[in-house]
Amino acid sequence: MIRSILFLLTFVFAAWSCFAQEPLPQPTREPDQERIRIFTEEVIFTVKVTDSQGRFDPTLNKDELLILEDGQPQQILSARRLPASVLMLISTSGELNPAMKSSLTKDLAAHLVSRLGNENKIAVLQYGRDVEMVHAWTNDRDDVESAIRNKLSSSRGANLTGALTKSVSYFNETPVGNRHLVLITDGVDDSPDGVAGLQKTI
Repeated sequence: MIRSILFLLTFVFAAWSCFAQEPLPQPTREPDQERIRIFTEEVIFTVKVTDSQGRFDPTLNKDELLILEDGQPQQILSARRLPASVLMLISTSGELNPAMKSSLTKDLAAHLVSRLGNENKIAVLQYGRDVEMVHAWTNDRDDVESAIRNKLSSSRGANLTGALTKSVSYFNETPVGNRHLVLITDGVDDSPDGVAGLQKTI
């Protein structure tokens, strides 16, 4: 099986794989400068692994990774899959776009939730003019699906700018790393800030 590995070199403390690294050589210092030593036990990298069809490949192990620093192979201590935090932001402003039927929206959202693994956390927000909680963070997919079926309701307005702002802040309750915001929306925004405000928010 062919794997393409995309290394996102973001130094975040949540990732797919990590490796030990020797401390880098100290830079030349002036005589009156205080020497500072930093010992690095572990450096963490985010890695995305797909097969030849572009599908997620969960079978990767640390022996299949090669990480170089200044051309030198580094010891890889572990490769681990992190549970995801998936926040669904759903537009319920059917008055602005008849194509955004509530039944279709519910079916789409529920189908997505059903495809997520039990190890992942899911939360759902709906928005029109205001942003409302449909379900807080949970691993219970059945409970989230039930909430989507029974709590989503049509509303007026489409404050996408405000909804995005609240969604991002809501991620503060989750670990940094494997976080995803899923939008089910037609992209219409009638917030007071207009297009400029939406672009700034994004």
